[in-house]
Amino acid sequence: MLTVNAYGATSAAGPLVPMTTQRRDLGPGDVLVEIRYCGICHTDIGFDCPALDTLFLAAPVANKGSLTQYVGRILRTHENKTTTEVHDYLDEHTCILAAMLATRAPGYTGLGFPTRAGAR
Repeated sequence: MLTVNAYGATSAAGPLVPMTTQRRDLGPGDVLVEIRYCGICHTDIGFDCPALDTLFLAAPVANKGSLTQYVGRILRTHENKTTTEVHDYLDEHTCILAAMLATRAPGYTGLGFPTRAGAR
């Protein structure tokens, strides 16, 4: 078993606190990913942290309103923030995911982010 450091709440109204949890051992098809820094970007809970400056979008999104909300979380001004970045990941071998990225691209441009055709 792997012991993993995490943050979690023990009740719906409880605060996030450091904790450890147990995960199964890695199998032959598993990949271990070490996350050193993480910000939560979940618009349904009204998350507000103006210091966030980077968004990693790793879920398929095609709705312009959702994209605007997600990106808007990092566009908020903060005294120590000088830049913002969006990293958008897709599986180009899955046609529907590639099509969703094509739908998102004009939204990024409209929000002031340059897009790079064929960027990897």
